[in-house]
Amino acid sequence: MYATNKEKAARELLKLSDQLFTPEDEEYFSVRQSTASFFESAGNLQEASNLLNQAIKAYEKHFPFFVRYGPVINEMNLHLLFLQISRIQRQQKLFEKNLRYLETKRSVLENNPQLVIRQQFFSELANNLVELEYFPEAIDAGLTLKDLTESGAFKMEMKSDEIFKVDTAWPKEVQEQMKKSRVQYEKSMQEAQEVMLNTNRASYNAILSTAYIKSYQYREALPYSKLYSDGMDKMIEYSKRTLNEAIETYKKSPEVADSIVDQMKGGAAFMQQITDLGMNSGIIISAYKSDQPQEANHYVKGFLDKALQAHLSGNFNSAEQYYQQLFALIDKLANTKTGASWQNAKKNYHPFLVNLYAKWGQPNKSQELIKGSIEAEEKTVGGIIIPDTAKEKPMEGEVVAIGSGSRNETGSLLPLD
Repeated sequence: MYATNKEKAARELLKLSDQLFTPEDEEYFSVRQSTASFFESAGNLQEASNLLNQAIKAYEKHFPFFVRYGPVINEMNLHLLFLQISRIQRQQKLFEKNLRYLETKRSVLENNPQLVIRQQFFSELANNLVELEYFPEAIDAGLTLKDLTESGAFKMEMKSDEIFKVDTAWPKEVQEQMKKSRVQYEKSMQEAQEVMLNTNRASYNAILSTAYIKSYQYREALPYSKLYSDGMDKMIEYSKRTLNEAIETYKKSPEVADSIVDQMKGGAAFMQQITDLGMNSGIIISAYKSDQPQEANHYVKGFLDKALQAHLSGNFNSAEQYYQQLFALIDKLANTKTGASWQNAKKNYHPFLVNLYAKWGQPNKSQELIKGSIEAEEKTVGGIIIPDTAKEKPMEGEVVAIGSGSRNETGSLLPLD
């Protein structure tokens, strides 16, 4: 947290670990698990994947590990690594490979005794199926994820009576303090419960909204899109509130370094930038495409939201301006420590602008944008040019002609947007 060069610190930790421990030691596994998470967050996905596979290999060969102070690692840690590898492969866009990987792990993940493992498995599976455009299967997995979330199994046990048991022989002031502590504890637990539930709901609502939208089932998508946006608003507001409360508390404490307060202020500013970006594309698209544009009005807040509303309303000049503001903010975020994920986000939004120019009757701008995207893909994340002999066959190209649309399974014409 405090290292100036965090990547250097992570590599030094790995080096020290290799000097002190072997794959038979629990520390070997733990260090790889923690540093893999750092490299994933830093966008070095291949490094993270290599470390996770080393940890898995050590577990499968040497578990139970040699332990010095009491065992920490168990089978759940291994299963979490399987899911982390799946997440990394999705980020690397290795969707076919990842689907095969998940199938090899299905037997230990799908009916895992740990509910959180089952929940993450169906989340990974559904997200991967959406990317592969296997929409009926993705919807099935998303609905299973919904059932798991709403089953009540995630409900936390407070055990307030055990933790805050009051002895009537205690002084009255002590009894009163215990009662106050109990109230604070129960409030904190309820908030934590709500945050966890909202996070899990956001996951299945996003999956179902996306799968229905991409399979042209806009009316089915609308309720899930609404629930996703409402849930995200709650989480963002909760995060802003708790961060601002913590900042005010820590500013008054001589024991908390100014750098920590500055980091928290940065976190609050980041939350505001997320709001400025706009998170409600699903509901705006599903509302307009199902001829219910009034359902979107409440959710038009950030640049993406405003761009899509203008785009779908035929106000192309305004839409272009909002898209440019969106990309400018993403470029700013791309210079932060999570820059790699924002670079990917920008690629995901480019098709919206390509579609805008096509509908606007400006094919030259569309072609320039497509060409720029293809050229950007010819470099790795590190900026190294990939030689022609090492390139995969391109999956994008210039549009030279278009027809009236395509037909669905019933033979009905699906016109181009």
